Amino acid sequence: MYRQCHACSLKSIAFAHCTPDDSPVSWWAWTSKSEERVKRQANGQKVKFTVRITLKQTQTGTCADLREAFNEEVKQYCVHRYNIVKQYNELS
Repeated sequence: MYRQCHACSLKSIAFAHCTPDDSPVSWWAWTSKSEERVKRQANGQKVKFTVRITLKQTQTGTCADLREAFNEEVKQYCVHRYNIVKQYNELS
């Protein structure tokens, strides 16, 4: 599942083409960003610090962009799933 096989490493999911590739679409995606915040201390001083937060944001692009993003997510999921199954099989 690490996509090292020559026969299946370049395979991707085949989608039914119900919409044109250049048509605009929007979808939800989890993104993370850094944000600067201010913390007030007991003596009244303000201290700035940076936090990293994860947000569910709307992404906009073409249908082809969405298909490409989905294929990338599936590749990552396949590696994750393979590792989990292999680890559980080793433990049992």
